[in-house]
Amino acid sequence: MNRAFERTASGVALLAALLSQPGLFAAEANGQIIRTTTFVVSVVVDGDCWISGSRELSFGHVHAQAGGGRFPMTRQLTHFGVSCSPSTRYSLALDRGDVRESSIADRLMAASSAGNRDTLRYQLFTDANFSSVWGDGTSGGANTVSSVGNGATQLYTVYAEIPSQQMPVADLYSSTITASLSF
Repeated sequence: MNRAFERTASGVALLAALLSQPGLFAAEANGQIIRTTTFVVSVVVDGDCWISGSRELSFGHVHAQAGGGRFPMTRQLTHFGVSCSPSTRYSLALDRGDVRESSIADRLMAASSAGNRDTLRYQLFTDANFSSVWGDGTSGGANTVSSVGNGATQLYTVYAEIPSQQMPVADLYSSTITASLSF
């Protein structure tokens, strides 16, 4: 093979490789050398959500009857809002509460006085018929609520019931529920 041809062929290959590299190509304009490169400009827009306006769910006062008796079935409701950016899918879950023996299927409120170990059963529901338990999505039959954001606040109602049961000792009974918004 001709040595002149080899040098020319390898020179052409080297020149082609150099010209394909960004920033290595040079052009001359008005007596100045100009080198160019490119870069990508981008942004990722993430959906966002938040919970607002939650209020205490109070069943008010129930008078303990002398000699025990039954705690009457009592119902109440509360609301909170969810705001999500348009087209953001989300799910709302309610935990079992902060009483140690409580579960989604058997939520409990505990007495607040020292030494009083009584509890009071209650339940939270997604519907006005008090038939669909609002849960954390991990327990059988415990539903979460799912929707898609529209950019405005969407209002949700929590329906609560204390079923009829043995009257506990007079005291303040409570549980703290955590509402979780996943998106």
